[in-house]
Amino acid sequence: MKEFYDELDSKIDSMKDFMLDKITELIAFRSVEGAPEENAPFGKEVDKALECFLTFGEELGFETKNVDNYAGHIQFGNTGELYAVLGHLDVVPEGEGWEYDPYKAFVKDGYICGRGTQDDKGPVVASVIALKALKDCGFIPKNRLRIIAGTNEETNWEGIHHYFMHEEKPLEALTPDAGFPMIFAEKGIISYDLESELKSEKEDGNMNLISIKGGEAANSVAAKTVVKIEFENEAEFTECLRSFKPENNTKIDCTIDGNMAEMIFEGRSAHASTPDEGVNSISAAVDFLNTIGLKGAVADTISLVGEKIGYEIDGKSLGIKGRDEVTGDLTCNLGKLGYANGFFSVTINIRYPIFFSEKMITSQVKEAMAPMKVREHGFLKPLYVSPDSDFIKMLRRVYEDVTGLDSTPFSMGGGTYARAVPKGVAFGAMFPGEEAVAHKPNERMSVDSLLKMAKIYARVYFEWLGK
Repeated sequence: MKEFYDELDSKIDSMKDFMLDKITELIAFRSVEGAPEENAPFGKEVDKALECFLTFGEELGFETKNVDNYAGHIQFGNTGELYAVLGHLDVVPEGEGWEYDPYKAFVKDGYICGRGTQDDKGPVVASVIALKALKDCGFIPKNRLRIIAGTNEETNWEGIHHYFMHEEKPLEALTPDAGFPMIFAEKGIISYDLESELKSEKEDGNMNLISIKGGEAANSVAAKTVVKIEFENEAEFTECLRSFKPENNTKIDCTIDGNMAEMIFEGRSAHASTPDEGVNSISAAVDFLNTIGLKGAVADTISLVGEKIGYEIDGKSLGIKGRDEVTGDLTCNLGKLGYANGFFSVTINIRYPIFFSEKMITSQVKEAMAPMKVREHGFLKPLYVSPDSDFIKMLRRVYEDVTGLDSTPFSMGGGTYARAVPKGVAFGAMFPGEEAVAHKPNERMSVDSLLKMAKIYARVYFEWLGK
């Protein structure tokens, strides 16, 4: 067996440059979900990424299938039980703060850099390389394995749901969209859009809010918020600005033109599952607006957002703070805020412990944020797979054999495709100690880690397909 595994590892190493070329091809597509077009339910760039992935599989001699441009798969084997790897080809918007073009991948200091290298295009390609290595070693599968690529994982999962409406669900599955050793439990996820139609009431000597635009997505900490304010007294406004100190160290830049001010609040992006790792620019903007003497319904709404959400990331003032012993604390991310032409909108993203009730959380958010209209979306049930299952034991054994590292599974607040199937776990692609840069500027992935991941997956495939 050792000789066979050594051959597998050698095959994977020999395909390093090929793997990097394919990742680079996929990164070139700005596969952020866009407006639906004919035969492209999530926009043309997402569709091009899916076609690139399927062409990649065909070039390697695998059977492929495109399911209505919502998702697709590469398959090895034609009989027996079905197993799967679930990845995705869409990415979050690039946001601010990049030192290079996010869609022109390159290798530097042992890392491949670009949007999607870590989440999730790099790991998806590495998972295919693992399958190719197994095939090239002459392995004859007794079962079937599909590497399934979804197309709007970062938003509402419509692509993978459509796929499984038409295709068989696997007996077991893993997703390369988190970290090693493995995640056996994932918090429940739900987002809320909070909306009000308002009119700003301007009074002499006071400020008038013209517009706000903050954040890019519910599942990212807002790195940038732009606020436009009209004022009667410049000295009064500048004194408000001078005396304001945000609680979270957001940086503020202000440009004044006549009686108009444009303020740019600069924070730091992070994944919504770990809001403590970011600096939320929206929170600071709301805090500032609550200090300048706005009047009327706009002031009331901004005050409500500040009072019930503000800088908090635990949902305390919303009345939903809590934790369990499996997945830990509930988190709340203030992901987006907008105001223009009398319309005010806020988007928050909640990651809740697996033993909590989504219905109770929704009820409480509606009560706390009244009279704003509350619309729920992006709901994903929690995930739990017993650490004592044979599936988890097999993954732990393979991981330990390849890495020599501890394989104790853990839980997280992130949401992966693992919960799209009856028995799935997140298994990779980041290794312990590596920096999580998904959803952040200057995203990158270690080339050595991608190769190591492929070697782990190749052995998992051997276990699945040889049963």
